[in-house]
Amino acid sequence: MKESIRLYPGNWLYNAGVIGFLEVITYGECNNVVEEWLKNDGSVEIEKRVFDFKRLGNREVPFCLYYYVEFLTKDEDIENWRKRTDKKNISYEEKYKQIAEEFGDVLWGYKYVRAMNKLFYSDMPYQNLFQKGDWSENSLSNFINKIPESILKPGRICGICNNFYSSSFPYLSEKTVKRIEKFSEMYVHKLNIGSSLAEFPNSFWNNSQSLNVCPLCAYLIIHHHIALTSLSDKSGIFVNAPSFKVMWYLNRYMREVYGKEKIGRVRELLGISIIEMALRLNIQLGKWTMMNIEVVSKYKEGDNDKIDFFNLPYEAVLLLSDRDIASLLNEIGELNILDLILDGKYKEILDLAERLFKIGLKHKEDRGKQENEFINNKVKLTKNRENLISYSQKLFKLYALIEEKIRKEVYV
Repeated sequence: MKESIRLYPGNWLYNAGVIGFLEVITYGECNNVVEEWLKNDGSVEIEKRVFDFKRLGNREVPFCLYYYVEFLTKDEDIENWRKRTDKKNISYEEKYKQIAEEFGDVLWGYKYVRAMNKLFYSDMPYQNLFQKGDWSENSLSNFINKIPESILKPGRICGICNNFYSSSFPYLSEKTVKRIEKFSEMYVHKLNIGSSLAEFPNSFWNNSQSLNVCPLCAYLIIHHHIALTSLSDKSGIFVNAPSFKVMWYLNRYMREVYGKEKIGRVRELLGISIIEMALRLNIQLGKWTMMNIEVVSKYKEGDNDKIDFFNLPYEAVLLLSDRDIASLLNEIGELNILDLILDGKYKEILDLAERLFKIGLKHKEDRGKQENEFINNKVKLTKNRENLISYSQKLFKLYALIEEKIRKEVYV
């Protein structure tokens, strides 16, 4: 039996960290591995082997960190990057030569340096959490490798995952340990939830540093930005839910839908993602899950990060996750019909179907100006405009399915 670490959903930042970590593992191995880890009860079982060492020259790097470096540099021109210079006009090739050569494969060594800079350098997502002294030597790798041994042991309680962990952090300096243990407080302030003591790390509302963070959570959270879908307005969104399995698929479909459609409104993105999940997977969403699916929107306002939360109504999620309704909505393809469902305006679907059916009975040359304007305003896809009778019949069917679904829900 494979040894694993079982995790359950918690707050959105922790959940995003887990999903980002799973994306890295998928990149390094394959999608099937992660899908086997995702459980129907909402938990995920991460195999401990991903924290084992991979030998690279004179260094040992945990597989999960090796995959992370590959993931972070997959779109980088490392040969070009290492020829660039710092503020003192020293090339990165010269500056980091000694570190890179320790990995045997020198090019990969520069990949490692570039990845660490992308995470922990100034103005990067987790600046100074791990400093150069940690990752340029073996401290960071040894710390990650020991994570399975340090959690679920008698000691302190993690303020994020609520699991016990050993209060000892081997291989790290005392200053680094303090940064890790108080990492969440720094992040709370960065998201404008808490106040600041004008020092690192920052404080909570009561000006005390009371929340501890276990080694696993500290490592998972530095993956959270990977789970965000980047929108054209430079904001990032994450679908949060009480199930890692649901989060995994919804966030993947969110990125896929946005990359394909460039839909601007978050609620439509989430609606189509739920439709995609209903069509592709046989996942039964319980009432609790339906009521707790939310979108977390992270964006910049001046120099500060801001967070907004958006929920779809329970009834909308209920309808969109129904396979028959999802299939028909996908076939219809009109965003205004999706919007009517999201707004709970089901009667308007019936009214629209009746109006279009009457217009569709007429020859095109017999339609009045107002009727043509109505079609132009209400029907965007050519396939639906060209066959109004067929389109209106689909709307009649959709309305009937919605009424049936709601009626069943009321009497269950």
